[in-house]
Amino acid sequence: MAQNDFKPNIGVGENAEHIHEDDIDNIYPHQNDNHFSEKIARKKEFQHYSQELYTDDIKTFSDEFCNQTFELRPHQTFLRNFLSKLTPYNSLLLYHGLGTGKTCSAITIAEDARRYFRQMGMNKKIMVVASPNVQDNFKKQLFDVTKLDDKNGEFEMYSCVGNQLLEEINPTGAIKDKDVLQKHAIRLIDKYYEFVGYSQLSIQIKKAKDAKKLKQIFENRMIIIDEFHNIRQKENQSKVTTDSLSRLVKDVKHIRLLLLSATPMFNSYQEIIWLVNFINSNDKGAFIAESDVFTPNGEFIVDKTTGEEVGKMKLVSSLNGYVSFVKGENPYSFPYRIYPTLFDKEHSYLHQSVYPRYQFNNEIIVEQIRHLDIYTLQLQHYQKRVYDHFINHLVQRKNDVDMNSDMGVSNLALKGYRILQIPLNALNIVYPSTQMKQSDIFNETFDFTYTTPDNLVGKKGFKQVISNVGELPFKYTPSLLIDNNSIFHPLNIKHFSHKIHEICNNVDDSSGIHIVYSQFIYGGVLPIACALEERGYTNFNRDKILVDESYKRARNIHPTGQKYIIISGNSTYSENVSKEINEATKEANKHGDIIKVVLITQTGTEGIDFKNIRGIHILEPWYNMNRLEQVIGRGVRSCSHKSLPFDERNVSLYMYGTQNGEVECVDMYVYRSAEYKAIQIGKVSRVLKEHSVDCLLQQDSNAMSISDMNKNVSIKLSNHKTIQYDIGDRPFSSTCDYLDTCSYKCKFINTSNDKISEYNIHTDELKENANASTLSRYHIYINVTTIKRLIRNAFEQNYIYTKENLIKTINPIGQFSKMELNAAFTEMFDNKLEIVRDKYQQSGYIILVDELCIFQPLNISNRKTIMQHRVGNNIKQVKHIPINIETPFKIDESNIAIDGDNSTLNYTSILDELTSLSEEFKKDIGDFNGNINDNDYTIFKEVMDKLLIAHRKSNDTSIFKLVNDNRHELVLNYLLDTLPYNKKLSLFKSYYEDNQMNITDENKYISKYIQNRSFKSNGPTSSLYSTGFILYNPATQHSRKVSIYLYNESNEWLDDIDNTYLRSIQDDMKHLYIHKTSLHTLVGVFVPDKMEILFRDLDKKTRNAKGNFCNKSSNRQQLFDVYIEPLIRQYYEINVNEIKKFVFPEGPSKNILSSKHLCKLSTIMLQLSNILSYSEKKMMYVTPEQYFFNNEVIN
Repeated sequence: MAQNDFKPNIGVGENAEHIHEDDIDNIYPHQNDNHFSEKIARKKEFQHYSQELYTDDIKTFSDEFCNQTFELRPHQTFLRNFLSKLTPYNSLLLYHGLGTGKTCSAITIAEDARRYFRQMGMNKKIMVVASPNVQDNFKKQLFDVTKLDDKNGEFEMYSCVGNQLLEEINPTGAIKDKDVLQKHAIRLIDKYYEFVGYSQLSIQIKKAKDAKKLKQIFENRMIIIDEFHNIRQKENQSKVTTDSLSRLVKDVKHIRLLLLSATPMFNSYQEIIWLVNFINSNDKGAFIAESDVFTPNGEFIVDKTTGEEVGKMKLVSSLNGYVSFVKGENPYSFPYRIYPTLFDKEHSYLHQSVYPRYQFNNEIIVEQIRHLDIYTLQLQHYQKRVYDHFINHLVQRKNDVDMNSDMGVSNLALKGYRILQIPLNALNIVYPSTQMKQSDIFNETFDFTYTTPDNLVGKKGFKQVISNVGELPFKYTPSLLIDNNSIFHPLNIKHFSHKIHEICNNVDDSSGIHIVYSQFIYGGVLPIACALEERGYTNFNRDKILVDESYKRARNIHPTGQKYIIISGNSTYSENVSKEINEATKEANKHGDIIKVVLITQTGTEGIDFKNIRGIHILEPWYNMNRLEQVIGRGVRSCSHKSLPFDERNVSLYMYGTQNGEVECVDMYVYRSAEYKAIQIGKVSRVLKEHSVDCLLQQDSNAMSISDMNKNVSIKLSNHKTIQYDIGDRPFSSTCDYLDTCSYKCKFINTSNDKISEYNIHTDELKENANASTLSRYHIYINVTTIKRLIRNAFEQNYIYTKENLIKTINPIGQFSKMELNAAFTEMFDNKLEIVRDKYQQSGYIILVDELCIFQPLNISNRKTIMQHRVGNNIKQVKHIPINIETPFKIDESNIAIDGDNSTLNYTSILDELTSLSEEFKKDIGDFNGNINDNDYTIFKEVMDKLLIAHRKSNDTSIFKLVNDNRHELVLNYLLDTLPYNKKLSLFKSYYEDNQMNITDENKYISKYIQNRSFKSNGPTSSLYSTGFILYNPATQHSRKVSIYLYNESNEWLDDIDNTYLRSIQDDMKHLYIHKTSLHTLVGVFVPDKMEILFRDLDKKTRNAKGNFCNKSSNRQQLFDVYIEPLIRQYYEINVNEIKKFVFPEGPSKNILSSKHLCKLSTIMLQLSNILSYSEKKMMYVTPEQYFFNNEVIN
């Protein structure tokens, strides 16, 4: 390849005509191919990036997804391959939603291109065009020093580029200082990247006077334009910049062009035409005109005679192969958006029966707001009079303003929006004038004609009430104090701002952190800050306190401890913004304990990510929805709420609007215009999604509507309400293109009938008929280094995995293909050159025994060595740690072994202890004295005593006789259930290693207890480990709260193996599995760490997902009716009155059982039913091991 050739253009543009028909299936499809997305989806190298693996357990998956070590997501790897050196594609729009990692995707592509440029000796820098904030974020994601992880003196980096850039600047690992590494990284980035703003790019293009000069600068370069929509939204600069870019792609060949935007059409559907022409021009494609696609009112052109969708097909033909779409805001990692319909229906616009009849200019409203859930408030008091005055003034100027061209609902743009600035300001807050008397504020007939409207709003209005604007702290104008308080006082603010009054109330009454947005400084952010300070809030930056402390002291305004910050472009009020953002996003502030309110202007809507936001308040609308989506996007981020409990991962959204009788307020008018344009844009954006290059690859993971998810959860809102929430994308939302359905099919132009048709190809069918003709080692090995690093990390945690569980550990969301995993396994397993270190940094490698992957120390050659020899065999181990655990038995736990070595616990002393405790139950059987003792052991013994006394007075068929006959086993089972885990583990192991129990009743029942939790292994490891047992273990890290131990006759133990091994030995443990049909609707389980019975109601109509612990109720009658009587009726053929008299004796008695004693009685009755094992009866008791072993059945 010649040095000046950018990349092989096989199948693209002017080279397409040279392709032989027989070669079509063996190369990549051309953008003119109507089946482009299908042929891409059938390519083997792309298929394993088709989707992430989601589960029905949203909370568990959310936690796993958000807490995993950073790795590239499947769509990011797909994009790297799609625009790699091996494909012929030069241009792509990344239409990727919020939280999909657009910047990381771009970096992945750019770094792949950079390495290719170096190999080819091409020294052109990669150009990144973006705003300053986004440029900084791009550089940080290239190399973030905070992501460096020091692993025993060797640095690793978990980021978009992984270790590749790190290895380039520190190939020998000699640099040990992070600051030095960062300096090297900055130099490398400066060498290969050029960062410019949108205007700077335009200037560079204009400076190149002719095509030759332009080629010298830009040919054979990659240009990444982030937030591409910004080029079109600045009206005064737009034409200059777009004309320059059009000239660039027209005159220069061999530019690789990457455009990034979550909103490719920012303000109008018409923007798609320039975008399509621009990206087509880079491949010298044909131009299309707006009139080829759309009617004058924005609908797709349809042939009136044939019904053919000629406009849509024209657009599809031009964008085919140029758009990648990845859905954002998935319900597994994003907080849920909660609108007023769900948290405050009274204020929700969608629940108001009547919409105003007239626009502010007295025209009749034809179509009202349809879908936006706006938080509406009633305009009143002084603010209403001032606003009405402004509107009258605006309407009187109608001869100076073209309402149709500048301010029509369908085409409201920046020019028209500016005309509405004063009334929009007035709906935020109005100010009194120094020319007014205080009584004038409350005078309903006061005439405002003495002043111009702008004197009562914005900065001019703010200056009326603040005498020293621009200085801090503020000084209030004395003549405008009302009852010696400012207009911002809680009792006064409602007269001047219904919105600020409501915002302060809502924030006060809610938990967590809140964002409040306004584009206005003096008509939004500052008056809100003053109102907060009048309520006791303080600025986190003590140098930026707005309200004078002497004013506060004189009025007994005391600090509440709640703080706010201001993020604006005004240094007088915003300073040390980065520090304040760091404080706001700290883990310690997840509930708003450090900073509760974040006030932001437009400066804070790009490049700043917040965490744990519980409420977002938007003071006024913008003339399109995308600006407001940017604001919401600051607080609704991927994994932004992972520190909060699952049921608090939601954000209440307040878009404030105003009601004023039959005349529509201008804020509602602007919302109506924004919605109208959003619906128009949505029809076009849906077409982009349906024809995206990766549509078929993403079809499963994009299906997340409410009906697709079919999942309802209970969540807690910031206003302390608990609601049932249907998870999934909602119709008429931004995620669903403001259309009535969220679901869509991938489509193509069907040349057989000249219509747009739907694909009906499932992902499995694509894989069955995969095309591997272009698959190469490059594709397979691109992630192998990353996989090997993850394997090494895994073996720092555990010494042994089943192969299946190792894959689950390193590939939790399916980001790596089977080919990649097998390639990594082939390189690592049984290879002494692939060094792995255990948790003690002992060097070894991985051996494969059947399906087990086992850590093998380098200094041990015997592959069958026992596990104790593998575990840190050359290091001094800590054998014991002191742990103080309170138990009802007062057992000495001063020496507890760890890491599988429990043999140091005295086995004989444990048996003696159990025997001694058992003997306690055989004596002192006297009259029950009725004293309530909180010691669980004592309460249990008192109930047993009472049952045995009752036996003496009963007949031979009573339940009391059954208790007496089985009393030793009942006691031993209880003592074993409550035995601390480490002692129980030592007892079980010793039972197998050296079974020297004397044949006593106690030992017989202990042996039975152990055998019921044991099994013979016939699984993959049966040649090494033939016996095993399981134990309930509340401290285990496994999802099931049980630990599994395997043993062989050579006294070798395989400790606490991962629960996925259960699949291979499940046939050996049939006695532990429970069929759902064998369970009673009421099930009880003894939970040792709680020392209490947990009851679960399995009746679908009344079931409680979490169950109830017996001791949560103090109502004795309720405990008997709900828990004890059903148990007696199910298992024991006796008169229920017998046990009822036992619980509730007639007449005065000192033998009345307390609620705590009734809970122990239920424990005994359940244990007894388990001992008697009535096969024809439904099970009401399950052991702790059975409960957690069968949680899918029981839960």
